[in-house]
Amino acid sequence: MGGRFAPTELPKKPPQGAPLIDFDDYYATLHSVLLAAVIADGYEPPYDALIVDEAQDHRTDWWEIYFSLLTGGKNSQMGIYYDPDQRPAFFSGEFSIAKVSESLPSKAHLQLRETRRYTRPIFEYLCSLQSEETDRLIGGLHSSYLLAGPEVMVKDAPNPDMARSAAAALLKEWFEAKLVTPEETLLLFPKDPFSDKYRMFEEGAYFANCQIIPADSPDAGKKGFLRATSFNKSKGLDARAVVLIGTSTWEDLTPDQRQPYWIAASRARQMLAILSC
Repeated sequence: MGGRFAPTELPKKPPQGAPLIDFDDYYATLHSVLLAAVIADGYEPPYDALIVDEAQDHRTDWWEIYFSLLTGGKNSQMGIYYDPDQRPAFFSGEFSIAKVSESLPSKAHLQLRETRRYTRPIFEYLCSLQSEETDRLIGGLHSSYLLAGPEVMVKDAPNPDMARSAAAALLKEWFEAKLVTPEETLLLFPKDPFSDKYRMFEEGAYFANCQIIPADSPDAGKKGFLRATSFNKSKGLDARAVVLIGTSTWEDLTPDQRQPYWIAASRARQMLAILSC
């Protein structure tokens, strides 16, 4: 196989919004196919190093496949970045850094003990979102010094359309005042605004006088483009300014909605606004 996988051998991924059991079945089949590929006769590892961000999202049983992709196997250079408290509760299986690392011949473990991403108001807002679902997330925040910044803006609107209108008006103010640029801004919605099931924006649509694009678009980060995605897809992202749009208020969230809300709010570094409905 020469280290390559033939696309025809891979299972078809379920459409967005499909039941979680369909994704569990898909990843179980995908795991079996890839494992068979990397142990097949003639397979040649194609990569020299491994870098994994958001490693807690990767089940423990997948790592033998990852190690098999490396020319030096488990002796290859690796960087694994993770926060076990940010693994979504609906993910099946487990992530255990102990099990992942125990078979590695050499390793160094570094832990960040000080939170430096946020301004003080955002840090204090995140610490105020107390619930059973966020206790461990908040417990990981420690800071003896953070810079001052704008207060977190929390406003309620009568319905989702008015929440979007209020968000667009706010962004126009920010952009005209040059407090932030569109490419430094991230819009987050409870559901993916570009998905077929929850679509709010068509391709090429404009919002606050800026072209709005999916956060994983090739144009993300380019001047003048405004990124948007869902709470769940925002993990691993950050932005100078973040606006949560169309969410329930914190007090009205169901238990399964609290962790995604917290993670979405934690994407903001300097400016955070929540337009709830």
